[in-house]
Amino acid sequence: MTTTSVVLRMLAAGCLLVAGGASAVAGLIAQDDFESYPFGQLEPASGSAPYGGTGWASVWNVLDAERARVQIAGHSMSYIAGTVYSLGGTTALRLEPGNDSGGMLLMSRSPGTLTGTVYVSMLLQAPTILQNTGGNTTDDFLQFGMDSSFTNPRVSGGVAHPSGNPNPYFFARTTTSATNSTFGTAAVDPAQTYLVVLKFSGGYDRTDVYVNPVSDDESAHTPITRTGASGVTTLSELIFRTARHESGLDWYYIDNLMVGTTFADVVPIPEPSAVALCLVAVGTLSLARLAGRRGLRTPGQVTARC
Repeated sequence: MTTTSVVLRMLAAGCLLVAGGASAVAGLIAQDDFESYPFGQLEPASGSAPYGGTGWASVWNVLDAERARVQIAGHSMSYIAGTVYSLGGTTALRLEPGNDSGGMLLMSRSPGTLTGTVYVSMLLQAPTILQNTGGNTTDDFLQFGMDSSFTNPRVSGGVAHPSGNPNPYFFARTTTSATNSTFGTAAVDPAQTYLVVLKFSGGYDRTDVYVNPVSDDESAHTPITRTGASGVTTLSELIFRTARHESGLDWYYIDNLMVGTTFADVVPIPEPSAVALCLVAVGTLSLARLAGRRGLRTPGQVTARC
């Protein structure tokens, strides 16, 4: 591979990072891209999780008996659609199968005490689809939501099986009852990376779940919606909960976790100027490479910074 080829590949990767990182974050409350953590268990011992990300009021708290299930792993994923660029780095949070024969609170983190409309977004991958092998054909799930303490979240979304359906779907929920859930219409694809946006509003009696937005215009998208009296008045814990994750099958990856006050805060949109500058730089290097192939005289060095 020529030096120019290497530079082109590196420049393209760099441009994506620039595009993904240059978003409007005026109302961003907290974020975590999991890049600053060492590989291995997120919380090796009680209270030992390092502080990562920005804006959080605490570190991650993992259920003591389940620490081995929550890992920082070398894994890269991204979501690019329309004007949205959500790009993971070289690491991600991995939730592994475990001894969760019933609904289990797995982990939580506090962004502080919130009282208004709250948005949460994340990149989500289910590398292998949820399997029902324990005799219960409707209770494998991954749930993520918020509440005022580390408990079964009263406003939430997630991935689960509708009753009698062997395939998993995204859902929106208020209260802690599975019967108070609304499911999406498309089964979760294990080969796809999703950008999931949750909205908790209406005095926390309404949950909206947006799957794979293509812009930061909330009104242009149709969410999965559930309403109902949740009983919660403040949100201070972001909570992950699981059930019946079979060994070797039900693994999840999560990255680019954001908490904000508007849809646009948590849906990454690159600055047009950053994209334009990178495209110009890539075009210049591409022309230099083409000229070199044709035996034309090329500059001794071409440098582009994005």
